[in-house]
Amino acid sequence: MPPANQRWRHEFDALFTAQGIEPPQPVATSNSASYLKALLRRGGYLSFLPRQTIGDPGEEGLVAIAVDAPAMRPEITLTTRDRALASPPVAELVQVLRRVAGEL
Repeated sequence: MPPANQRWRHEFDALFTAQGIEPPQPVATSNSASYLKALLRRGGYLSFLPRQTIGDPGEEGLVAIAVDAPAMRPEITLTTRDRALASPPVAELVQVLRRVAGEL
């Protein structure tokens, strides 16, 4: 599972709490979707990851389980150095990210 201090994890736990159910306690936590996917591929694990991280159904041997839950909005952040001038390609990427984030 994502660590307890991440927004995704708070929202996941809130789904259970809203139903009066104690949220599951993870066996492993990580910020890395790649690491969590590696654990899932080993078998015997269930995780909560954004759908986009597992690719097409069956890809990498992973399967998404449909859950009737409210959609969660991703948090998109951009970090830059203070007072750094962005090159034209970086400035364009920032504009694309802002547009896409606005569409989500």
